[in-house]
Amino acid sequence: MTASLMFDGKTVESHLAEMVAAVGPFPQDFISRVGNPERIFTSDGFIKNQPRYQGFSLEGSLNGSPSRPEYESPLSEAERRDWLAFIREMLKLDPRARKTARELLEHPWLHEVYTYPGYECDGYDHSKAGGVGTREGF
Repeated sequence: MTASLMFDGKTVESHLAEMVAAVGPFPQDFISRVGNPERIFTSDGFIKNQPRYQGFSLEGSLNGSPSRPEYESPLSEAERRDWLAFIREMLKLDPRARKTARELLEHPWLHEVYTYPGYECDGYDHSKAGGVGTREGF
């Protein structure tokens, strides 16, 4: 969906810093459950000795990347909104707040049939038999 890796940190710390840039700092109750949290986390939930990435967002990841600035997301506005909501549910930093795989299977993004004007898929009408992106369409 993004034409590039969302997180490509070379170290555990840089990977965590990229995650924080995308979804916000780690919650304090999560940090308190980590052994020796002061070794990794700042008091406000960021990662020690790592840059605070500016301008990175999940929304921005749908359009281009430094390695492929010409990439333009093929998603409609509705699909973009639903995809972002789906990804946010999967990327919640606190595992207790994160949806289970079973719960994610019920997410609208996996069940909605998105249409694209001017796009035909071999003449197949996806509105019948469940459509692309639905459980019935797999």
